[in-house]
Amino acid sequence: MGDFQLGALLGRNQSFEEVATDPPDWVRESDQASFFQVDCFTAVHSSPHGLEAVVGSTGGTPDVLRYDHGSAGDAFRVWFPEVTTHALRSTVWARAGDAASSGSLRWRLGGAADALSAPIAAASSLAPYGVETQVVSAMGTPHAGLVRVAAAMATATLYLDDVLTVTDAIALHPDWSLEEREALVRAEHRTQSGLLHTYTWHRHPAYRVPLSWLTTAEADRLNWWWEIQAELAFTLDSSDASAVVLCRIVNATQPIGQRIRPYSGMWRGELELEGLHDGRLSF
Repeated sequence: MGDFQLGALLGRNQSFEEVATDPPDWVRESDQASFFQVDCFTAVHSSPHGLEAVVGSTGGTPDVLRYDHGSAGDAFRVWFPEVTTHALRSTVWARAGDAASSGSLRWRLGGAADALSAPIAAASSLAPYGVETQVVSAMGTPHAGLVRVAAAMATATLYLDDVLTVTDAIALHPDWSLEEREALVRAEHRTQSGLLHTYTWHRHPAYRVPLSWLTTAEADRLNWWWEIQAELAFTLDSSDASAVVLCRIVNATQPIGQRIRPYSGMWRGELELEGLHDGRLSF
């Protein structure tokens, strides 16, 4: 069976579903940039709305749009206290609006060192642009956003949707007993005459993930995410929206706690994951 990744999710409103002229929780760094909510199929990845950015003559490498993951304890809340250097990964689904805008902007993830994605190219549909870096928890806060890398005196148009930023992702190696389910939130009512009526209010994905040969560090991190009820990204394939599920660990008791004989530092357990919604990347 293939490998999966589970990481703590950073950020709010990352699908740009509540945008007027500026995305909530994001900061527009350049006065030469405007942002508009759009819903055409070439500007939407997995959620009903995407974002159109029109960037004016700003030159050099200034931030255009930025999200500070230190706001309201965002990153600090999910960082495991015993880990000081955190791995970060951020992916945005984007495309340049026309050939003239191709390569004008990149996705940037700031941590211990800034990391830039490949230049965002013109295309008929949104494609993922990913970037990775590290950050030391005692030094500053991570941030993600758009950066202008083209020369001044030119206007660039960009479409983007579904920003997925995770920290301290763990590679999981479940065996073939992994179960993928669909959970229903429903109510049942039987009438006096015996008729049964079922009302389904909501459905969401659910997984049972048996794990073995976890290191002590991995076991502690999974138990920490369960304890604080962190929002997580369960990634089967980061290039496919339908294979990235936003979820929580919902075990009734601590999920990882059984040692594997004769190794005192190897652990096994089972995760019960439930999606936060119907499966779309709609934060």
